[in-house]
Amino acid sequence: MELANEYGVDRKTFRRMLERVGVNLTSGLVTPTEQSLIFEKLGIPGKMKKGILKIPH
Repeated sequence: MELANEYGVDRKTFRRMLERVGVNLTSGLVTPTEQSLIFEKLGIPGKMKKGILKIPH
């Protein structure tokens, strides 16, 4: 999953991150709506400090 790479984590870790913030993806490709929701919940990857992910609990 390319988005996982953008966030610098493994795809399984990325799925767990999404579950924690309440984002459930459909199967297949990530839709633009889902991508917007991911950016809203996790922040835009390029604007994050490298190596630091703050995941809301």
